[in-house]
Amino acid sequence: MEQYRDPVLSRIISDIKKNHIRNTDYLIRDEVLCQKVKQDNGRTKILKIVPQSYQWSIINYYHEALKHCGWEKTLDKLKEHFWFDKMSLKVRSFIDNCVVCKTLKGRNPIEKNVEPFNTIYIDISGKFSGPSSEKEYVFVAADAFSKFVLLKYASKKN
Repeated sequence: MEQYRDPVLSRIISDIKKNHIRNTDYLIRDEVLCQKVKQDNGRTKILKIVPQSYQWSIINYYHEALKHCGWEKTLDKLKEHFWFDKMSLKVRSFIDNCVVCKTLKGRNPIEKNVEPFNTIYIDISGKFSGPSSEKEYVFVAADAFSKFVLLKYASKKN
């Protein structure tokens, strides 16, 4: 069992079996090291302690099973069954670095403007076909708030 290979957990298991540990928060149930955790409602829940070598795998499993939801929901689901040191920090770190989440999340949208001429979009387009003496380029300026558009035709880009 992986808990026996974990240096920290194997020491706790050994101390419990030899009655050298007085901490009543730990117990062994069905040969699995568990921790008693007091919940917000005052009840005590017995959670399996996850060895360090399995922590990323179990976070990944729950994160994918929950369809890449945020770190809080993933953490809440994990806390129903498991405990490990710095759980919140590790779950958040894992999800902050999830490639699927980063891809699906996309960029932050541009904030909506509350006044005219606060944000102006500009572009130049061309070279349009036609006689060389005619205006071949168009300069476009658009106000993000009012949607006012200004077009300026030019024979050169500058």
